Parts: sequence; C-alpha cells; structure tokens
Amino acid sequence: MSRPALSALVLAGGAARRLGGAKRHLQVGGRSLLSRSLDAAAEVADEVLLMPGTRPLPASVASGVRCLADQSGEQGPLGALVAGLGAARHDWCLLLPCDMPFVDPAVVRCLADVASRDEVDAVLVASDHGREPFGALYHRRALPVATRYLAEGGRSLQGLLDLLAVHELASAAFASRYLFNVNTPDDLAEARAMAAPEIAEILT
Repeated sequence: MSRPALSALVLAGGAARRLGGAKRHLQVGGRSLLSRSLDAAAEVADEVLLMPGTRPLPASVASGVRCLADQSGEQGPLGALVAGLGAARHDWCLLLPCDMPFVDPAVVRCLADVASRDEVDAVLVASDHGREPFGALYHRRALPVATRYLAEGGRSLQGLLDLLAVHELASAAFASRYLFNVNTPDDLAEARAMAAPEIAEILT
C-alpha cells in the first residue's frame, strides 16, 4: 500500500521523570517505545524526522530517518512541532510522541484522507477527554500561527488548537487504543499487557 505524502515528527525528548528516565528506551512487546514509533512512522510516511529534544542524538537510527536536533531550548512538544513544520519536506506532518505504542497505520491513513480533502490546519482524533493533539496531522499553514503563539510564551498544544481550523475525527472503536500513551509505571504495565498477544504471535 502506498504511503501518503506525509512527514512524521517522532518526539523522543521527554524527561519521563515518573518512569525514572527516557521513555524511548522502555520495552513494550519486545521492542523499545522509540522503535515502535519509528516503525509506525515509516509505515505511514515517506519522511521520518526524529526529534530528541535536548537529549543526545541516538548513536544510530534506521535508514531513512533524519535527526533534527533541538534548536529551541526547553519549549516542549510545541517547540518541536514548530521546528518540524519548518524542516519537513511535506505540507502535512504527523506529530507522534514515542510514548504512544499502539499507533495504527490505518488510523493515520484515515486522517491523511481527511487532510487531503479538507482545507484545515489540523486533523486529529477526539476522545472522551476532548481533542487530542498527539497522533494528529498538522499542515504547514499552521506554522505562522504556531510560531507566533510560541514567541508569545505559549507552550500548550491544546492552546494552539484553539487558534487553528481543526477537523475532529471521533470514533470510540479505535480512539482509546490509538491514543494510549505511557506516562506512569501503571501505564507501562498496562501497555505490556496489551502487547502480550504480539509476543505470543511471534512465538507461535
């Protein structure tokens, strides 16, 4: 299946204080969280940008992955989005943190299909908690707004979404798994339990 004209921004710079260190090295289903995110990104996008924030760049990454060192300081995911939109080859970018281990390429393709038809700044999945800024697609036309918001001291992706034209895709059938993220030891344990069938399939 062909991939949409899409760049993936894989964020791997989180401090993960509640997990005792960098999330990207944690194992879920026999693979690191970073490896899972990079694999998902490569499946849906023909350009993958790895953004490690202020952390050291990995010693090695998969072929075709471009590392984008942080030039913005401690500006979090919003700073990474601004940098990524400015550096990406394509107009549409997938914002993918490395702590979402169950990103379904089929969902990303659905978002990309909507993006190809709607004149909006962002396409995202909405959950019971509201609009979710991660696992979402952002168009380059959002860059001036995001840059100005960041310069004015904004740090919240939710705050940015309030300034953009957004298409929300709501579906309880896939939202909870697609959006599942690992922030705490309990989340990590749950993710490993959710990934157990993957290991069982490999072993059979």
